[in-house]
Amino acid sequence: MKDRTLKILKNGRETDQTELSGLHFLDCVISAPNLIAEYEVFQGVDGDQDNGARYGPRTVTANYYFETIDGFDYELACHEVWRAFFDKEPYYIIDSVNPGMKMLVRPKPFEFSRLNLMDMKFTIEFDLFKGFRESLLTSTNPKLFTEEAWQFGMNLLTADDLTYTHSTNRFLIYNPSDTVISPFQHHELDITLTCEGNPAITNKTTNDYFEYNQNLSKSDVLLLTKVSRFLNDKPCGRNTNHGVITLAKGWNEIEVSRCSNLTITFDFSFLYF
Repeated sequence: MKDRTLKILKNGRETDQTELSGLHFLDCVISAPNLIAEYEVFQGVDGDQDNGARYGPRTVTANYYFETIDGFDYELACHEVWRAFFDKEPYYIIDSVNPGMKMLVRPKPFEFSRLNLMDMKFTIEFDLFKGFRESLLTSTNPKLFTEEAWQFGMNLLTADDLTYTHSTNRFLIYNPSDTVISPFQHHELDITLTCEGNPAITNKTTNDYFEYNQNLSKSDVLLLTKVSRFLNDKPCGRNTNHGVITLAKGWNEIEVSRCSNLTITFDFSFLYF
């Protein structure tokens, strides 16, 4: 059985901090989803008015044990650990227990607990500030379960059912996430469309509607990325109805109208508690 690891992913490069001589990763625990309800109080009225809810940040706790050679090596080890984990920019961590999910985090300050002259243990708490774990790959990557990038527990169907590029006017898009994919929530969702005509996209499951009000040729590339709109890499929001497409959990019935000869791709990360 392989030892459990916690890898750091920065700029597309994975590193295993236990490659530091003497460092042992013990375990990793993630706190429960942080559901924050929003209420409004009206004077003289019983109860509160429900104004919805959101998912707040969570905490990932990682435990380590470090064996050093002598007291001098202990001081060097502390510096190596700080250098390995602290960075101004957030980065992803990947627990080998769930190799298909990554967590965007920032580390909190922590202290070393000295066990004797040479050995120590320490616990790092990371802020999982987006509140969700993300799939290691996105929807457009092949779903090969022989790869660690896809695992059990991700709500995935068979690879043949998970198609995210279509060339027909009506099709289904599957969202295996534990939540709605919504650009309003800063979730990543890129919809790329080439076609002939002035296209409109409707998600009949969520009643979302987007339309582009100018004629496109097949060589044009229309991109809906989060809440921004681009035509051939240039902003084009003024030529749209400013509609936003979201994806409900599970199956979404999509219709692309007012155009022909189309190719459309939905590229997004899957989000998990």
